[in-house]
This record gives sequence, C-alpha cells and structure tokens, in this order.
Amino acid sequence: LGCLDGGIAIVSAGVPLHRRDPTGGSGKKSPPIPDCGTVLDRVGSGGSIVMSLSWHPARDLLAAGRKDGSVDLYASTDGSPYRRIHRTAHHRHPVRALCHSSSGSLLLAGCDGGMITLHDVQLSKPALVSAVIDAHRGYVLSASPLSDDRRFVTSGADGTVRVWDCGQMNTGPVHSFDDGRGKGMVWTVGASRDGRRMCAGFDNGTVAIFSSEE
Repeated sequence: LGCLDGGIAIVSAGVPLHRRDPTGGSGKKSPPIPDCGTVLDRVGSGGSIVMSLSWHPARDLLAAGRKDGSVDLYASTDGSPYRRIHRTAHHRHPVRALCHSSSGSLLLAGCDGGMITLHDVQLSKPALVSAVIDAHRGYVLSASPLSDDRRFVTSGADGTVRVWDCGQMNTGPVHSFDDGRGKGMVWTVGASRDGRRMCAGFDNGTVAIFSSEE
C-alpha cells in the first residue's frame, strides 16, 4: 500500500505466500500466517507520494511509481526486509500506470505527460529499453501485460485503449481502440489470463471488453 509520507506498507493478505516455501523445503510445520491487514514491513518513507505499485510475478521485487515521476525498485532476499536497489528518473510527471510483463522480465511505466517507458529488470542494473513520448494524449491511467510476454495494453485520459508490442514500441501501438461514443477517460484496463480478451473501465461507468487476438 502506498502511504502519504512516501512510504510503502507491505500488508498480509491472510493467505500463504505463493512464491516460495517459507520452511525452505525442510518439511517442518509452516509458521502461522499473519491475519489479513497485518503490516509486515514498511519501506521507502520520506519520498514523493506513491501513485502506482507492481509486484514481480516470480521474485520478491516491488516497483513503485511516484508523484515526482521517479520509479523505485525494492528487493527482498530470503525473507530479508525490502530495500531500494534502483531508481529511474525518465518521467517528469506522476507515474500512475505501472506493470511487469507476464514473465517479469520487463517493466512498463506510464505518466501524466502521456509518455510510457519500457525497462529491462532482469539485469543487475535495470536499463531503459524504449520510450514513447506521446503514447496517449494526456494522462496514462492504467497498464496491464498480455500473457504472450511481448505485449502490453494501456489506457488513458484521452479515452483510448492501446496495445503495444515490445519489439515495435517506437512505431506506435499495434492496436488502438477508440469507439468515439463519449465514454470519457479510461481509468483501468486488464487482460484475461489466456490473453484473448481485454477489459476497460470508462469514466461513465461502462466496462468494455475487447478482443486481443491478432
């Protein structure tokens, strides 16, 4: 959870961790699971307000997009407290949209200036792969990966939903959905687990479902 002091609270969901065996494979009885809502750790206090968060799908790596346009990466090793390992400063506006690719190798960030950036987070020092200055006309509000591990879908204040191919970012979106019926800003977007459909939530309360099949 992002906090007003710029910190991040890591809170128990009340269910077992799915990423690793807390006993280390010893076969011993697992420790009791903290109640839902229990604060397990706090990291990153004293910085700019956190606007977006994305947890790596397979590693204890947490990305945080901030109001000042920075993106911080925090990591935990073998259950140790989370510590910041990297900061990017490619955006000049608040980063509201943030997500990892389905494998976790890439991180996409979108800001209020309409720009999106793609970062390789497999490296010891994450690197910028590409940037699209005018991905949307106005705020980038949401982002989600598709299951093929090469496409992302973004939504914006311009009322559009756009699909991006990691290998063709600089040539523009491979698909752009804009029905022109005055539904307003697209606040959130998501993709089905099989990658065949996408859904988007519009300003007027409408939820639209799109095909993402090529």
